[in-house]
Amino acid sequence: MVLAISFMTRVALLVLHGTWPATRWSAIARALGAGVVYDIAVTQWLLVPLVLYLTIATARWLSRPTNRVLLATTVGLGVAGALFVAVAEGIFFEEFDGRFNFVAVDYLIYPTEVVTNIWESYPTVRLLVVIVTVAAATGYLARVRLRASVEAAAPLRTRITVASAYTAALAFVSLAVSPNLARVSDDRALNEIASNGYYAFWKALQG
Repeated sequence: MVLAISFMTRVALLVLHGTWPATRWSAIARALGAGVVYDIAVTQWLLVPLVLYLTIATARWLSRPTNRVLLATTVGLGVAGALFVAVAEGIFFEEFDGRFNFVAVDYLIYPTEVVTNIWESYPTVRLLVVIVTVAAATGYLARVRLRASVEAAAPLRTRITVASAYTAALAFVSLAVSPNLARVSDDRALNEIASNGYYAFWKALQG
């Protein structure tokens, strides 16, 4: 879901930026390709707490109804968060023609005016209702797969092996991403579209 939302956000930003001439299609393709790498890296980092939880949780705990509710809630909250960020990225890009940057960091530090402006300028309540509805529906629809996954609990040695492989893949894809990856053309906005909002925000936090 996070990968799909990230991809759809990138496509929406392309549309939001305006009509692209046919001569830029190759650059757009490079932007979409670079974006997939960013999205995979970001998604893997976002899933680290879940991977850790499923690695250390016992089979007895995983089989409990409480755990199934917890996982379904986690899925719902994760989707809600991803959708909320996607909407925020669209609003921010419309204003600044870019992904989250130091301005977004300042917005978090001084949120009152920003929240008031967004509340007055956009159908905030309707957007939040849509986000909550989609997230709740996703969590509900995922319940069968979640139940099947916890019923197929693996022994600790297997879980550690999977977690180790995940860590290696995470390290590899993390090394593959850098700000240079998003420089797919001489168009700054297209380079911003190639990037990822989570990654751009993290870089902004670093300085």
